[in-house]
Order: sequence, then C-alpha cells, then structure tokens
Amino acid sequence: MTPSPKPPHDSRRLSSRQNSPGRSSSSSAPDSTSSPTAVVPTTPPYSDFGSSRSSLLGWNRTFAARLFRVCANTILNWEKHAEPASQNVGSPLNAVPPVVRLQDVTRRLIQSMLQLGIGGEDMVARTLARAAWLVSARSVRRIGREPKRPTPAPPPPSPAKPTTPVVARFVGHVLMMDVSVVRSFLGGELYVAALFDAFSRVPIAVATYESRPGSAAMARLLKAAAKLLPPPKYVLTDCGGEFTGKIFEKAVARLGAVHRLGSVDNLFATARLERFWRTIKNISALRLHPPLTIEDLEQRLETALIYYIAFRPHQGLDGATPAETLLGLEPASAKAVKAPRGRPGEGPLEPPFAIDFLDRETRSFPFLKAA
Repeated sequence: MTPSPKPPHDSRRLSSRQNSPGRSSSSSAPDSTSSPTAVVPTTPPYSDFGSSRSSLLGWNRTFAARLFRVCANTILNWEKHAEPASQNVGSPLNAVPPVVRLQDVTRRLIQSMLQLGIGGEDMVARTLARAAWLVSARSVRRIGREPKRPTPAPPPPSPAKPTTPVVARFVGHVLMMDVSVVRSFLGGELYVAALFDAFSRVPIAVATYESRPGSAAMARLLKAAAKLLPPPKYVLTDCGGEFTGKIFEKAVARLGAVHRLGSVDNLFATARLERFWRTIKNISALRLHPPLTIEDLEQRLETALIYYIAFRPHQGLDGATPAETLLGLEPASAKAVKAPRGRPGEGPLEPPFAIDFLDRETRSFPFLKAA
C-alpha cells in the first residue's frame, strides 16, 4: 500500500528542520519516493517565524534570509514589525492594511466635475488623467452615486507667537537695515542699502550697489555705522537672505546686539524704514526720472539725504528735523510764534522769509530762509 503524502504544513516543517544548523547534508536530502516535491515557502507563513529567529534560534540574518529564500532586508523588516512582547514562534506581525480609498478632496472634485457636466465617467477619468491623477471610470461612477459631503471648515489659524515690540527710546538704541530696489533708465536694477536709526530717523550709512548685496556687504555696512554710534541694543531687519546669512549674524553678535526679524504679517516692524524709502524716492524723483547710472543715483541721493536730514521737518518728530533729534538740539519749531494778523491791505508787502532751493539748477528741494 502506497503511503499517503504529508500535508504541506508538515513538509515545510520538515524542510526547515532538515536545513537547520547541525544537520548533515546527507540527511537533509528529501526522499522523492515517500514525499511530494518540496514547495518553496512563501513570505507570509514564515514572516512570524523569521522575525523571531534571533531571539529563539540564534540565527544570523544572512542564514535566515538564505533559508527562507528572501533578502536580508526582508528579515530586518520582519523584525521591525513583529510583536516585541511575544516569546513564541507563532507571534503575528503588526500588519497595517494599505489605504486604497480615494481622499475626500478627490471625491469632491469628481462630484463637482460630474455636476458641471464635463462628461460621463469615462470623460471625467480621462480629464483627471491629463491632470496627473489616475482614477478608473468605475470609481468615478461609484463616487458620483455617493451623497455629496459638505466641505470641511478650514482649521483656525494658529495663534501668533506673543512677542514684545521693540520701542526705540534713545539714539542708537534700535538700528534698522533694509535694501531697496531702484529702476534705472535703461531698464536695469540698482540697489540701495541703508542703516537707519529708529529714534532720530537719521540714515547713518547708505551704500549703492549694481547687483543685490549679500550678507558680507551688509556686515561691512553695519561695522562702518557702528563706529559712529554707541553699540545698539537691537538690530531690526526683514527676512531677506542678506540679513539671515551667517556672516551678518556674526557681525550683529560681535556688537552685542539682538537681531530681530520683521515678518510679512507684521508691517509695523519696519514701517519707519519703509516710509523713509518712500520719502527719499519721492523727493529725489527716482520713479519719475529714473537714474541713468549708479553715479547719477549717488549724486541725487546725496542731495536728497541732506535735504531729508537737515531741512525737512518730520511729522513723527513733532516738526523737528532728524538732525536736530540726533544731536539733541531744541527744534526750531519750538520757538515759533503765531503768525501776524491784520485786516485786508494792512501790514508789509513782503514776508520775512524767502523760498530757496537746495538744488537751484533743477529748482528742487525747496526750503525757507530768512530774507
């Protein structure tokens, strides 16, 4: 009577025993007359056994991979996903089924396309494929039959980090730096960098560049201006790359100052400097008459800066000029008296003041002087 073949489970167990360490090669040869042909084991039945080989049998990863006909990385993945608390060979893996469901945003898009009449499920699927999303026509038909889900409300904005605003309390307390772009007459771009005292509104140092300056150029400008004022407490800039570089950060740290960055959401941080740029460009007519060269830009900026610092009263300084605030002088507006009154036809014909121009050739930068 011919013996019945053993079940596949016993043959796999026999194969694993015969190939275990310590067995001779002659005893591991299968008997073709008494057992069926050995089947190569698949990954799922042996994944739990291979994951526990190091703790129970002491096999190395290379031997276990060769035994189960897999690579060594597969054995390593089995160990990572095995149940760590189990101590037996039959411990299952923590299997996580893959997510095959389409996201809600894709479902809402498909339903909107069907409602707008783009076409049937085939046309919608082809349209999505042209937009780089592969969705079968059957899935489009099934999603179209589902009830439309309401669009979820957007998450509330994260609360802004509470920060203490920087307030300039004396000259040299807060320095502000920024780079502005000036369009040239021939269509190129010129750059102007300024270091600005936030208390007196005086530009301490101004430099022009034909290309956008980097962190090293801003560090040199800061060092040059630091020699004219006491060490600042804060240096306020925007988030440009020329101010976030390591060279500039080290230059600020050498001065013993704190570097504060103004963000796009907080426009008040650099508002004074932005108004300075607007004033300089307006009084020098850089937008109406763009400069030809960088030398032309420097000449016009020189006159505009003198007018801004020494002649133009500042609204934020109660009518004082930035130079008076920087030097601690009493503003000339503090000595003002009421203008003389009189009936029509009374009084002198000529005022005691005369209108003069800082640039008499172009009759620009007007101011009043004693007649």
